[in-house]
Amino acid sequence: RAMSAAPEVVLDGLPYIDSEYSDPALRKIVDKMVKDEMRTFRPPDYLASMPMPETQSESVVVRDMFDRKSAPPKMSFDAERYKVIPPAGSDMKKWKAALKRAQTQIEHQSARIVNLELMKRYGSNAWRGYAEYLAEFEEIVSKNLTEIKTDVRELNRKRKASQLAV
Repeated sequence: RAMSAAPEVVLDGLPYIDSEYSDPALRKIVDKMVKDEMRTFRPPDYLASMPMPETQSESVVVRDMFDRKSAPPKMSFDAERYKVIPPAGSDMKKWKAALKRAQTQIEHQSARIVNLELMKRYGSNAWRGYAEYLAEFEEIVSKNLTEIKTDVRELNRKRKASQLAV
């Protein structure tokens, strides 16, 4: 698919110019203010000491995300209960626990088989539909990008014209 791209215009002008900055006295004051501010900078993770912000969102998803983020970390995943290892000895509790783990694994494998069969039967159609959706979405996004680039070029032309007029 061929797209007609407008030739790129290289502008050597800045987005804006502070004409007052050319005054040596004002430049000295501004440079001193910048240096003073830079001395107060902290390490890169300057938000680490701050609490998570309170959310005013009505969205359950956003509130849930903030709750999970501010909650202490949960225990790591325990894979021991999924292993099917026969217990040693004849302790009935251990054998029942092993039987329950084995039944869980059988159910898990059954669910995986059903999912694979569904994917085999309907997956290609779903992917085809998704690919069509992505193609349409890409077309829309490309059109928006072209419009934005045109707007930016026009804005930069106006800015350059105003700078050259100064």
